[in-house]
Amino acid sequence: MKKKYLFWSALVILVIPILFGCSSQQEAVVAQIETPELVSFEQIGKGALFGGGDEGFVELQAIIRSQEDWSSLKLQMDAVNDVSAEFRDQDVDFNGEMIIVCIDKLRESGGYEISIVDILEDEEKMVIIIEHVSPSEMATSVLTQPFHVVKITKSEKKIIFKEKE
Repeated sequence: MKKKYLFWSALVILVIPILFGCSSQQEAVVAQIETPELVSFEQIGKGALFGGGDEGFVELQAIIRSQEDWSSLKLQMDAVNDVSAEFRDQDVDFNGEMIIVCIDKLRESGGYEISIVDILEDEEKMVIIIEHVSPSEMATSVLTQPFHVVKITKSEKKIIFKEKE
């Protein structure tokens, strides 16, 4: 009887913190980061590609650290429509800045969105929190590929992309 009581007590002590410890993915990520700090970022562009996948992206989460890579990305995004003409900041100082790019998979209708909602860091790493939004109402029947492009201060830290739940 005493062994059974000890077993269930230990099980409860171990399981309850797991079940109630983190209510969302973002909180779980924050728990993994030692003394997390929010990183400020500047939006360069947000919208959708309308080339039906002809731009050649399957899905992308990338860090752009050079002018050459930045020019290549914009050229690829502009393969069908001149998307980058709407970007807020065309000139990036890659000595002190870098670009974070998220391009969603090809969607069969409009109304989808991808957003970089938060960037958290500690002394060792940086975590990019991404949110996917589905259409809440009827949407146009057109192939779209949502994207979000932001600029942050340059860092050599390990970068991890995490989905927000």
